[in-house]
Amino acid sequence: MIFRLQAADAADHAPRDEQGRYANLGGAHRSSIKQFLRWRFGNVPGDPHEERPRLDDIPVVAVNSALRDAAGKRCKAAPGVTWIGHATMLMHLDGLSLLTDPIFTALPRTPRLAAPALLPEQLPRLDAVLISHNHRDHLDRRSIAQIARDVLVIVPVGMGEWMRRARRERVLELDWWDSVECDAGRITFVPAQHWSRRGIGDENKSLWGGFVVETDKHCIYYTGDTGWSEQYAGVVERVAQRFKPRAVMMPIGAYAPRWFMQPQHCEPSEALDAIERLDGARLWPIHWGTFRLSDEPPGEPPAWLAALADKRQLSSQLDIWPIGGTGSLSDL
Repeated sequence: MIFRLQAADAADHAPRDEQGRYANLGGAHRSSIKQFLRWRFGNVPGDPHEERPRLDDIPVVAVNSALRDAAGKRCKAAPGVTWIGHATMLMHLDGLSLLTDPIFTALPRTPRLAAPALLPEQLPRLDAVLISHNHRDHLDRRSIAQIARDVLVIVPVGMGEWMRRARRERVLELDWWDSVECDAGRITFVPAQHWSRRGIGDENKSLWGGFVVETDKHCIYYTGDTGWSEQYAGVVERVAQRFKPRAVMMPIGAYAPRWFMQPQHCEPSEALDAIERLDGARLWPIHWGTFRLSDEPPGEPPAWLAALADKRQLSSQLDIWPIGGTGSLSDL
């Protein structure tokens, strides 16, 4: 499949600071190294105690038979999005097969709490891989190496050299609001409130963001990792107005303690704030239950989200998947 780059106006691209590093809209939204050290090694209190609902176990199901039968072939399953685990999703819609942020392994010093629902050799034939940013729970060299070399990898600007060192043959770098088009649809890279770092000295030298995927029949939005702010609320409203996505895949975990995580990861109530701005779109929460990256219990994010959605009368817009579950696009 041939993809064509459509660059946005330079005024829409990500801002940079005085050192040329990428920045969030409205300036810095990032916890400091000093705060990180206090969180990891200091004797500081966590969030104020509050009894919140939680799941006792992480739900996992086998993927549907149409996907199990599609290994190495064109996927003929009904349009949908399958959650493989964490932020790894298989999007199969209207002739387009995409994989987001593939990670099939454990993290350094962080075991998986649930195995991936599909392994690389079980994936259907892919058209592209979408990378939201370069943090190790979203970009894994071993997992990328198991994806066929001729598959296009779409990355934030600044990550091309890393991909070339990883021996990827086809790479496209996108700035905010840039798009790539093909006969089957269009993929647009949109802002998120986050940051990047892979090693010493490279903080914010590459960009971060989310993706809107459009075909003639469907439109879906993967936010990427993001915190919540007035500026990001404006991004969500712009996405709603321009694209009108019908389903939103949004991280809801890794939010505690709030004094440290708030600038970079939404908590469940903020995911609902996003949905209220997206004109009836369905929320499919991800980024929970696979790794323990922060202080909240692994089963808390979905249960707390469901309780909050009930209170805010948003339950009809919420589908909480098990790992391996598929959200159908047929009725959206």
